[in-house]
Amino acid sequence: PSSLRMLARSPYLYGADITPEVLIKANYMNKWKDSFTPNKVAVLDFETDMLHGNGKDAIIGSLTMKEKVFIGVMDYYLDGIANPKEQILKQLNTHLKEHIEKRKLQFEIQIFSSRAEMVYQILQRAHQWKPDIITYWNMLFDVEVMVQALTEEGYDLAEAFCDPSVPPELRYFDLYVGPKIKKKADGKIENLSSEQRWHTITAPAHFVHIDGMGTYYQIRKAKGKEPSYSLDYTLKKHFGEGKLYITEGTSKAKEGSIDWHMDMQRNYKIEYIVYNVFDDIGVELLNETTKDLETQISVLTGFSKYSNFTSNPKMTSDKLFFHCLNLPEPKMVGCVSDQMEEEL
Repeated sequence: PSSLRMLARSPYLYGADITPEVLIKANYMNKWKDSFTPNKVAVLDFETDMLHGNGKDAIIGSLTMKEKVFIGVMDYYLDGIANPKEQILKQLNTHLKEHIEKRKLQFEIQIFSSRAEMVYQILQRAHQWKPDIITYWNMLFDVEVMVQALTEEGYDLAEAFCDPSVPPELRYFDLYVGPKIKKKADGKIENLSSEQRWHTITAPAHFVHIDGMGTYYQIRKAKGKEPSYSLDYTLKKHFGEGKLYITEGTSKAKEGSIDWHMDMQRNYKIEYIVYNVFDDIGVELLNETTKDLETQISVLTGFSKYSNFTSNPKMTSDKLFFHCLNLPEPKMVGCVSDQMEEEL
């Protein structure tokens, strides 16, 4: 047989649908039932060049986790600005003063001549900090920005995304892009919006990559769809204030519009860096309030992989496997094959 599903046509194959990750996770959870701790969450966000190219070229990238803040900026973006690091720190202290005091923020700022190196170094900081989860608000955009930057300059995606301690021969990188459409049981096609799609990265590291926007939607979808899942709308809903647009004395374009981004990149470059950093901090504040990524996603996923978080049948199948094993007369569940119908 050319696949497991073909092999599973046999009625005598059992339990092969349960992946090693699920078995390991279940073993840990059963062995240490009372040792649940909240996930450490880091947030990653990029701003891209809206004035040149295809709009996918990173010019600013930031990674935050509690008091830690790493900021990467492309050198050409800062052309004509004297003492850029001092200017950036000054604006950070002006516009993020409250958060700096409350969160004890410590900034590390680096200026890069290579876009791929900027992305690579941000990922290296993540490997050093060792969060449990790296999250993004609308993950696919930022991941595609990273992948494009690294591949254009010949960087190995597996080396960048995998933990440095993983032996080279065991490193790999796989990006699964969630489908844009869903075919329902009645044959109707449903177009999926960004928050409904579930993207996953598989690469051996201390952390997993999870879309914060997708998680927010999945946990609340039974209550009905929100008017918007933008970060600005979501922050306003929970805190009364949205993204840090810093409009006073800066751009007069509509906040968040393409014209606003272009104006900021032309005329208010340093303020725009602060705007980017607050996007990370805003997601952190939201998660600390909702607990979506600190605890909720882990509790709801149970023994299953995070990549299956949006599939109730798969998560139910994982639970059923262990439930059947623990019956007074233990049973073993069968497998899903590529031919689940018979003539009868």
